[in-house]
Amino acid sequence: MWTLAVLSLLMPPGEAETVAGDLIEEYRDTVYPAVGKFRADFWLARQVAGFLWRAPLAWGLLVAVFIAARFAADTFAPPASYAARSFFTTWSSILLYLLAGAWGARRTGRVRTGVLLAAGAHAIGWTLSGAVTIALFVGMIRNQPAMLNLFYATGGWGEQWFLPLMLLPIVLALGAIGGVFGRRLGRRARA
Repeated sequence: MWTLAVLSLLMPPGEAETVAGDLIEEYRDTVYPAVGKFRADFWLARQVAGFLWRAPLAWGLLVAVFIAARFAADTFAPPASYAARSFFTTWSSILLYLLAGAWGARRTGRVRTGVLLAAGAHAIGWTLSGAVTIALFVGMIRNQPAMLNLFYATGGWGEQWFLPLMLLPIVLALGAIGGVFGRRLGRRARA
């Protein structure tokens, strides 16, 4: 069943089978008889989706902190040269995606989990950082010409909306690379 397939990407094998079994049992015995097939299917999808966002949430928060901090620093404390700041944030982001992929794959024994976790962290991180950017732009930047010029000089909305899409293939690759290492570490730990 699809619930086990999705949960197996997010949890260790034994745990995924147990959770999927519990969900299916509750679906059949309680939810389906009470609300019918359509609403019961929606309930089951919602339960699985709850597991889907939990795993990458912490990693996504870390990504958001790095992105939002970089944006705030670029706008409110511009350096003489952006090279050092770019070097730090680029390599920090690479490390975060590699670690997220390794953590996910070590936990489940599947490289695909590393890819899924890195992609989820990317989506959560950029979404949260976008919210911070919008709040800062509306609250402070748009009414101050010097900050507005600096905002657009350091990438503006194009960097906020298009950069995550451009980076997605790299994030997926980093999640896969981290996943390979994580799976190997997991096998060694279980042996």
